[in-house]
Amino acid sequence: AIAPAVIAISCGDQTPAPEPTPGNPNTDNPQNPNPGNPGGGTVDPVEAAKTEAKTAIDAAVELSDSVKEALKRQVEATTTEAAARDLKTKADALVSAVKALSGSVTAAKALKEDAQYSNV
Repeated sequence: AIAPAVIAISCGDQTPAPEPTPGNPNTDNPQNPNPGNPGGGTVDPVEAAKTEAKTAIDAAVELSDSVKEALKRQVEATTTEAAARDLKTKADALVSAVKALSGSVTAAKALKEDAQYSNV
């Protein structure tokens, strides 16, 4: 048997939705306030900097998952905007260093495969 609600939906029931209860009681979750938005149209600069840093870390394909997680834990532990931005800068520097090292390893492999190198 098909539930009456499914039949009503599939038949295009035009019954109006019930009026919302003002304040939506029993739906607010005071245990989970959004720290990134304190309200009043402002954004917490510390949380914004943390989010920016974590997003940059997640986007760094050169870093392993364990390194990313360690960096993000450090970001989460920061309490100032400057500290979060500093960690983002350090993560960017780490990515640059990994790219440079990777490029050097690739160049060294290419050099070793060169016929001139093997004839020495």
